[in-house]
Amino acid sequence: MESILEEDYEEDWEEVSSKDKSPRLDSSSTSRVLDGFVKRVWPEAENVAFHSNGIFMEAIDVVPIWIEILWSPIKITGNALKKIANLVGTPLRCDSNTQLKTFLGYARIMVEVTVGEELPDVVEFQDELGNPHRQIVHYEWKPTICTECKAMGHLGRDCRKKQKVQPRNARCGYLRRVRRHAINKVHSGLGMNWSMLNNIDDHEGGRIWIVWDPMNYKVELVSSHAQVMHSRVTFLPTGVKWWLSVVYGFNRVAERAPLWDSLNLMAAVVSGPWLVMGDFNNVLAMDERIGSEITVAELKGFQECVATCGLMDAPAQGAFFTWNNKHDAGDMVFSRIDRVLINDEWLAQFSEADITFHPEGLYDHCPCTITLWPTCAKRKGSFKFFNMWGKDANFTQLLKISGRLG
Repeated sequence: MESILEEDYEEDWEEVSSKDKSPRLDSSSTSRVLDGFVKRVWPEAENVAFHSNGIFMEAIDVVPIWIEILWSPIKITGNALKKIANLVGTPLRCDSNTQLKTFLGYARIMVEVTVGEELPDVVEFQDELGNPHRQIVHYEWKPTICTECKAMGHLGRDCRKKQKVQPRNARCGYLRRVRRHAINKVHSGLGMNWSMLNNIDDHEGGRIWIVWDPMNYKVELVSSHAQVMHSRVTFLPTGVKWWLSVVYGFNRVAERAPLWDSLNLMAAVVSGPWLVMGDFNNVLAMDERIGSEITVAELKGFQECVATCGLMDAPAQGAFFTWNNKHDAGDMVFSRIDRVLINDEWLAQFSEADITFHPEGLYDHCPCTITLWPTCAKRKGSFKFFNMWGKDANFTQLLKISGRLG
């Protein structure tokens, strides 16, 4: 069992160089090997593999991953943090918030782990007084090996090599553009007594549908446009409210200008938690597309809008690149155009929300799920007793009333 010494709390630990010296791209994508792209960037690379966090490598014995160590009741700083991370793998570095101690939720550390090894969800160590502790470890991503094709980033059951890829025009269960006269038929075909809003009055065929269970939610439309629908959502069992904007941006940069204007106007109205999600058809940073060039001009409008609205990317897990063009390896393009944006109030209200971008499968976009209140196993609290309570004349009677005494 690892032991934490008093001096460990004061000593800062330096970054460690990774054993993996192969070329890498710090992003994520689908599980297919992008041979054409890799060969163009690194002509000397051989035996290239690919994992779902977007790291290309020639040797895949070890990979770096991010872990989150929830802050425990004892102070965990400096070299003590490194010792705990060492119980998972080889600690390489911590993020800036952890280093500066500006985030109190958890410490975020990059560790190097061996592919195929079982990773612990809980580690045990002793503090400087010899007291044992159990520390929960959360993994932002775990390396997986496919049993079918031996590639990284997906399981055998999801391997495309054993799936029959359907033609692009096949009916795969998604909604095509729906004509006005067919809306009710499509809605009833969902097989649920759910309510629905769409923006068919703002764009032919309707580009956005919002569907909800009226037994649990109340959704009030605030405004609707061709590229975004703004609404006010109430969770009926608790009365919790938040603003929701669902986005589907146009393809051309100039055509998306009204979308940014609409979000900017909405920001002036919003008071409280605000969630903005959807397909923006726009990347937000220079590293959010591979296989095609990104220009500063296409980033400018979106970046200014996000800053004006006071929005930020919601903490999410799963795929980084959320769309790809499904072309052959040499012509493949991956980009991050689907995202979930939130304001500070939403983060404070739904700090435990689970947001995941799932594998795209046969589609070109990765579906996203948001669980506002994930089910968390809570430990039963222990009964604390102070000796001074026993000196009260009514102590025994009060204890009987509380049910602590037979």
